[in-house]
Parts: sequence; structure tokens; C-alpha cells
Amino acid sequence: MNNRQRKKREYRQFEREYRAYKESLKKLPAWYWKHGLHDAHILEALELGDGIDKKRGKYYRNGLALSLDCSGAMYEFYIKKIIFYNYEVRMSDASVLSLSKTWWMCDTIEQLSNGNYLLNFEVDPENGDRWHFSIEFESVDVERK
Repeated sequence: MNNRQRKKREYRQFEREYRAYKESLKKLPAWYWKHGLHDAHILEALELGDGIDKKRGKYYRNGLALSLDCSGAMYEFYIKKIIFYNYEVRMSDASVLSLSKTWWMCDTIEQLSNGNYLLNFEVDPENGDRWHFSIEFESVDVERK
């Protein structure tokens, strides 16, 4: 195989991977931060009691509100607050209330067969250890600037 054939094969592989990446972005929910919240500062984490989701008019039994300062984020610098409704912690290295004053590092999301979402994310507290969290939730509100 000569150099030209190798380059052509590498380019075709790159095109396939790029198309797969673009297709995966189309499958993400409209409210999701597609490019990531890397280096966003989580200012405050609050647990909410039961109430009515005003946007959807549905009752929720609990909620988790994360107030963010995204001015230092690499990509998504316009998000102010994320509220997860009917959430359940699946895995955590610390309490969800200890998310205050940490930095968002990376995340992945998937939709489960029951219609809920599962968000896996990492935060970096001031001591430099990374904490991993998995939160399953029914719906979400994302407040943007």
C-alpha cells in the first residue's frame, strides 16, 4: 500500500467517525449542553421538596437545583441553573449537597428504557480529588442567560 492509499483510507475512517459523531449529537435532548460544561463552577446545590413543575404542570416529589457560573467554562458559558426533577442518585462519591463550590469536569447522558435520563458526571472539588456522580431523573429545566 502506498502513501496515497493509506491517506485515503485514513480520511474515509475520519469521515465515518465524524458522521457517527454528528448523528449522536442529533439524538441528544434539545435542553442538553452538547459541547460540555467543562470548568463551569457549581456555586450551590439545593435539594427541593415536592411541588409543581410550572413548565410542564406536573407534580414532582423531589428536585436538585445546581446554580452555575459558566463564565470560565470552555464551551457552554450561557447556562445559569439546572434543575433535575424526580431525581435519584445512582452512584456518588459524596453527598449531592457537597457539589457546592466544585468544578464540573465532564459528563455523559443516556436515555433509559423507562423514559428517564441517566447523567454521569465528574466534579473537581477544591482539594483536587475527582468525584463521580450518576443521577437518574425524569425531567429537567435548564436556565440560560
